[in-house]
Amino acid sequence: ARVRYVAGMLNIPLEIINLAYDDDTTTNDLIGAKQVPLLLKNDGQALAESLDIIAYFIELAQSSESHQPSESVLDWQKIAFLPLQKVGYPRWSNMGFPEFATQSAQLAWRAKKETEALNFDALLQDTPNIAKEVEALIERAKSVLNLD
Repeated sequence: ARVRYVAGMLNIPLEIINLAYDDDTTTNDLIGAKQVPLLLKNDGQALAESLDIIAYFIELAQSSESHQPSESVLDWQKIAFLPLQKVGYPRWSNMGFPEFATQSAQLAWRAKKETEALNFDALLQDTPNIAKEVEALIERAKSVLNLD
């Protein structure tokens, strides 16, 4: 998401190709690992780390922006990561995203991401409590982003 966001902000057109979550060969063939996002540059070089892709976009656009988030944003991300996983993980594969178009991709997601601590069924049942936690994080993000 952040790669696409930065590309949009810098008016860099992208051709988006969605891979099925259970596709274990496409990125392996290109970079030797299963990893997204992946940018194939015009010269054929592949970039696989989102911050490297963002740095490339900033350079390409000759922007003075930094690709490094502030410490306060990084701190917020650390705090928000688990609660946002609790919201997203049990839901994403059932939301019609192209990478989860097949049942095998949905099952692969669940097999890889579901743990004892991230039990999808239990998380869905605990939605009201998780929503309160995320709401507090959103409020905190306003001050981190100077939106107060």
